[in-house]
Amino acid sequence: MTVLFCDVVGSAALAAGADPEEFTEDIARFYRLTAEVVASHGGHVGRLVGDGVMVYFGFPMAQEDDAERAVRAALGILHAVAASPTRSGHRLAVRIGIATGLVVVADVADTGDPNNLDVFGETPNLAARLQALAQPGTALVSASVKRQVGALFEVRDLGTHPMKGWPDPVQVWQVLGVSPSLDRFAARAVGEALPMLGRATALDRLRALWQRAQAGEGHAVLISGEPGIGKSRLVAQMLKETEGEVAIRYFAAPHQQGMALQPVLQQLERDSRMQPGDPPAMRLARLRSILPDLLPVEFALVAEQMGLQGPDLARIPPMPPQRRRETLMLALIEGLAATARHRPVLIVLEDAHWADPTTRELLALWMDRLAALRVLSIITARPEFVPPWLDLPRVERLVLAPLAEAEAAELVRGVARDVPLPAAIARDILRRADGVPLFLEELTRAVAEQIAQGGIAAEKPRRWTTERASVPVSLHASLLARLDRLGDARQVAEVAAVIGREFDAALLGPVLDRDAAALAPLLERLVESRLLQRRAGAGGEAYRFSHALIQDAALGVLPRERYRALHARVADTIEAHFPGSAAAQPQVIAHHRTEAMQPEQAVAWWQRGAHLAMRRGAMEEAL
Repeated sequence: MTVLFCDVVGSAALAAGADPEEFTEDIARFYRLTAEVVASHGGHVGRLVGDGVMVYFGFPMAQEDDAERAVRAALGILHAVAASPTRSGHRLAVRIGIATGLVVVADVADTGDPNNLDVFGETPNLAARLQALAQPGTALVSASVKRQVGALFEVRDLGTHPMKGWPDPVQVWQVLGVSPSLDRFAARAVGEALPMLGRATALDRLRALWQRAQAGEGHAVLISGEPGIGKSRLVAQMLKETEGEVAIRYFAAPHQQGMALQPVLQQLERDSRMQPGDPPAMRLARLRSILPDLLPVEFALVAEQMGLQGPDLARIPPMPPQRRRETLMLALIEGLAATARHRPVLIVLEDAHWADPTTRELLALWMDRLAALRVLSIITARPEFVPPWLDLPRVERLVLAPLAEAEAAELVRGVARDVPLPAAIARDILRRADGVPLFLEELTRAVAEQIAQGGIAAEKPRRWTTERASVPVSLHASLLARLDRLGDARQVAEVAAVIGREFDAALLGPVLDRDAAALAPLLERLVESRLLQRRAGAGGEAYRFSHALIQDAALGVLPRERYRALHARVADTIEAHFPGSAAAQPQVIAHHRTEAMQPEQAVAWWQRGAHLAMRRGAMEEAL
């Protein structure tokens, strides 16, 4: 969870010199403003603490960009409070602290009321400490937040500060504003760019299509793949190789899905070099410089969409809303086409799965035009994005697969650099990351940092390679968001994660006490969400988690008591319903009894496994 703590500065002194009713109205207005801003960014007001507010991002529903949403909300709160008048005549000022990390959400009073939950752990305490350290009208973030938002925001390094309850000084950053760059991949990149591995075929295809586009054959390519598979990295390499050519880039973002044409409007502002403080006439002149071929009414419609006004704009004649919309869309298409008539153009739309409906409609219109233009359009999206224009001529789809083991190992070595990774840890990273570049990078980086700080002893690597190995904070929000979107199927995923990376539906049913008919649609949803892969099992339907880290994330959010109880139930079920499997693989029962903290039963099953291995001559396994 990402926790935002916001507090009114000097409220006691303000209250002492103001009319009580007027001051109460001012505080109530502060609460309302905060709640409105928080809600607009997908946050949840957890509780009021005096004249402060504790806000949760990641509960009750996780979003993969919770840290980013929290920082945007903080900037929104600071702006809203500073601009709000007060009844008492005393201007309110707030300060904000934001931290990210694992927490426990519990109803400690055992009221049974889902609205009466408290959050426990280091994260809310750190957010409160950061808030207390902040100057009036500022927001401070922790290292975990800074790591997740990367360069999406402009920040000032405030160094380390001692904090009560923390053994070592804590690194602190002040948020100054939103970064002008919309390139989410570049913003989150850490250090020097790593070599691109396993994408030679895809890159060669892009190069070939770019050459054909330069010759007058327009093409479009949809680069499809799961989060972290390397879509943006491939695009970045292509842009690097075509540096000096005309490139038009659009960026869709999750917090803008309800804002029509936002990727397009931001591109127009960026490419025309508009600045926030520019006078209206200058902004219009700069927009006209990149759209010189539009008719006066078409240009006026685009300017209107961007909130620009001026006496030189053509009058827009009355027309029905649908006709107005169509004219605007065609004007935007014509602006692109005019650019491509003069020179070859590389057009990129990143993260099309987050694009608003109007931008998607504009994209479909563009696909009908590009064949006759010197254009290569590259669109990146996740697998769930299946547009209607995929079957059009000169449109291709490149599906990125996970890296092969040799390439994944090379990437791990590149990230670790001078930090020696024990062989056991390196193997475990490769196993858990399943060839996904982002998983490989973040796992390796997290482990390398722990080794460098002495948190993992090279001679005792088993301390890290445990069943409940931690998922890096940088990946946790993304993985939890995928689980939270499952609804009722999330519980199935959690229980399945306890059973193992691979499991049979025949075992899952008795553990959950559900019949096959009730389980089938939930399992199908997990398959459709690409969290599970269906396989043919010995006794019927079998499934496998697509990635070990998804299994780890599901395990990581189970409270300890439930985690142990589920392992015990799995062991009981196998013993009662599948005695043949228990006899053939006693180490499976032993593992579940161990995780259930049932040592006597666990030791007995481990001994059975050892004797069985000895009879088979497998002495190392027996040991």
